[in-house]
Amino acid sequence: MFIYAGAEERRVNSSRGKRGDVTAEQLFLMFEVLLAIIIFLSLMNFVVSLKDNTLFEKNYLARDLALLTDTVYAAPEQLSYTYTENVDRFGMNIKDGKVSIFDEPEWKTDQGRTATFFLYGKDADQQLEPFNRNPFTTSSPEKKNLLYQKQGTTVAISEVKNP
Repeated sequence: MFIYAGAEERRVNSSRGKRGDVTAEQLFLMFEVLLAIIIFLSLMNFVVSLKDNTLFEKNYLARDLALLTDTVYAAPEQLSYTYTENVDRFGMNIKDGKVSIFDEPEWKTDQGRTATFFLYGKDADQQLEPFNRNPFTTSSPEKKNLLYQKQGTTVAISEVKNP
């Protein structure tokens, strides 16, 4: 059983007296400080690596758009809703009960990397026109929003200019 040793229990038996005891305590302290620095630098390296990681944002967008699609399906009448979140950096596919979000061209996604996706409830009585957005093929500088429209039993998603 390992029990953390206090300062009195750390002392190394030495024939030199107190002088050797202080050196042993200093070595334990330096080891603890060095260990704390290594742990701190490891955690900082992890946090910095998350800066360029888009996984959290893609996961959020996939879930949000899937829930929005469910909500539009549940609307009893005609509906027009503009989704104003920033989706300019990502490509997306919304079809067959699945919202897929990707941050690289689709041909790269098909070659090993998986897109972030979330499922929504498909309604057999209503039809969703498939939506595909690929920002990697065009270099349009204008920002666009998504427009959800429901008319009767048909749901359509399109892009509109950001006002």
